[in-house]
Amino acid sequence: MLIRGGQIFSEDQGFTPGDLGISQGQICPPHSAEAGEILDAAGLYVIPGMIDIHCHGAKGSDFTDASPEAFATIARYELSQGVTSFLGTTLSLPCAKLEYLFTQTGKWMREPQPELAALRGIYMEGPYLNLKYVGSHNPDHLAPPDLDAFLQLIHGAKTAIRVLSLAPELPGAMRLIQALSHQIRITLGHSDCDYKTAAAAFAAGASMVTHIFNAMAPLHHREPALIGAAFDYAEFVELISDGYHLHPSVVRAIFKLFGPERVVLISDSTRATGMPDGSYDMGGLPTQLQNGAPRLADGRLAGSAASLLKCAQIALSFGIPLEDIVRAVTINPARAAGLDACFGSLEVGKRADILLINQRFELQTVILGGQVVQA
Repeated sequence: MLIRGGQIFSEDQGFTPGDLGISQGQICPPHSAEAGEILDAAGLYVIPGMIDIHCHGAKGSDFTDASPEAFATIARYELSQGVTSFLGTTLSLPCAKLEYLFTQTGKWMREPQPELAALRGIYMEGPYLNLKYVGSHNPDHLAPPDLDAFLQLIHGAKTAIRVLSLAPELPGAMRLIQALSHQIRITLGHSDCDYKTAAAAFAAGASMVTHIFNAMAPLHHREPALIGAAFDYAEFVELISDGYHLHPSVVRAIFKLFGPERVVLISDSTRATGMPDGSYDMGGLPTQLQNGAPRLADGRLAGSAASLLKCAQIALSFGIPLEDIVRAVTINPARAAGLDACFGSLEVGKRADILLINQRFELQTVILGGQVVQA
């Protein structure tokens, strides 16, 4: 296949006019493209498939439902929204339920799933969270960080765990960070830590912040806490741009403060995503979706009901440049989750997961593994 006449995205040059080739499911130089199909991309932007590294669910299903039906429902919806790879994100649950989820995830990942977004691993959010900033996690299922217990928990699913989110101030957290950060990406969140503790956690091997500004101690000019330490030391910060979690000014400030190379847009989507207003469940906690925002009974936000595509469109409406948004939904999340060797950019040799979008970030064509699956 040859994609002809589009604005091709690269992280070094931004958008430049040109052609893109596909051969045997991989990106190749235009002159090496398989003979046959030519896709006219005139007037469109050609970007990598989006990667959502923090996604709990969609269309009435949650990743922690731990069933092939739930995985397929989520993956089908993600692909319809231009997400070609994602990490299934947990909630704080009892160990037995997490163990079962990890087993089921491993089975699913070993089976080919044509025409579905690819589940590339697990983002473990909880149970090592601070009760003060527990957010929409069930407080009954929180637990202190314990390295031995964690290793036992993930036994048999080690290769599937890609990201672990925790509060670094909890006893045992630093030991866990030091022991695991060489094989699992550690992100700091749901935390009341001060600047010094956060800085020590980054020095120990943490690399990212979970949905920055949400579920953490606020930024203060004399006590900058986790947000200030992230500015100094974090490799990446997650950002929810669903129109509810952050004011537009804060979204713009985050891109300015951290630079477009450090921001990872996430959906933090839940089973309410893509669903009508009504009552839903969040890890055993009842939530109500109304006017696009899922909330707990006390009014707190309970994740998001927006797809990553919607978050990208909202960020664009806030004044974030298109090129910066593309980075934040492709190569940045790929790097943050250790997926960039094969995904996240339009480099020769990488898997041909490609989107054609217009200037409003509306999907025109989705290509998965070199095959057009949505047009």
